[in-house]
Amino acid sequence: MAANTLLVLLVFIISVGNSVKNGLRSEVDWDNLKMPDALPEVYRLHLPRRVLHSVPPSERIVGGEIAPIGEYPYHVGIVPNFGTWCGGSLISDQYVLTAAHCVDDCMFVHLYLGAHNIREDEESQLEFKVFFEDIIIHPDWNFAIFANDIALVPLPEKIQFRDRIKPIALPSRSDDELDLENDVVTATGWGYIYDNSTSITNLLRYAKLRVLPLPVCRHFYLNIVFETNICTSTGLGQGVCTHDDGGPLMYEKKDGTRILVGVTSFINPVGCVSGWATMHARVSKYLDWISQATGIAIIN
Repeated sequence: MAANTLLVLLVFIISVGNSVKNGLRSEVDWDNLKMPDALPEVYRLHLPRRVLHSVPPSERIVGGEIAPIGEYPYHVGIVPNFGTWCGGSLISDQYVLTAAHCVDDCMFVHLYLGAHNIREDEESQLEFKVFFEDIIIHPDWNFAIFANDIALVPLPEKIQFRDRIKPIALPSRSDDELDLENDVVTATGWGYIYDNSTSITNLLRYAKLRVLPLPVCRHFYLNIVFETNICTSTGLGQGVCTHDDGGPLMYEKKDGTRILVGVTSFINPVGCVSGWATMHARVSKYLDWISQATGIAIIN
């Protein structure tokens, strides 16, 4: 009996890490997803209490549009511990890049690749379950100031790319010198579509955002803005919010190449289109770490 029990347990442990077609969605309470704890502790301590508690949060891709099906095949949905919702970016046939605060201190995450309508069992989708011990969080991740808010989630198996599941290119080393100030970047996510929504939106959405100079960002967030950050404006009626955490910030170069320039980190509780900047981790500052952790070759 003991041997049979051990065999069943081993089979279970092996199987839960593998791809499960439409087998994980039923475990998620889609209408009661919690908000990620996505505000630096240092900033939280100094933010006036009236700001933290008197302004209803606006939690969504704000002012954006429904994404055309398959337009952003690198976007990954992430559910840590069934409890909340984040985004991520497929960067190879075996790795997803996301925010450290989305996966820190969780037991496991569910990954959804190739999704457009996240509530539907679409044929394009792949689903995976990955345990915390396999997740690679940046060694200098600091929750207090949200520094180095970046992490890698390895897939349990290499995947075959298809029309709606494709990686986004990482920046080249020379792209680290790109001056993105005032350029337009694209954010994607399934965040709330109304301030008073109680669940994430069904359909993937996108928004066009303008990159702000870091000195402007420091006006908002003082000493928790680093050279490893990108910040985007919310003053034009579009922005990212809670539940878009960890999602991609994409820049399209003049030759049409799309590269992953940012990972959404945190927003201001005043509101998503309040004029306060949104912070992202700048991917080009982490190329060595990504390459060492994954074996992905970085182009010069």
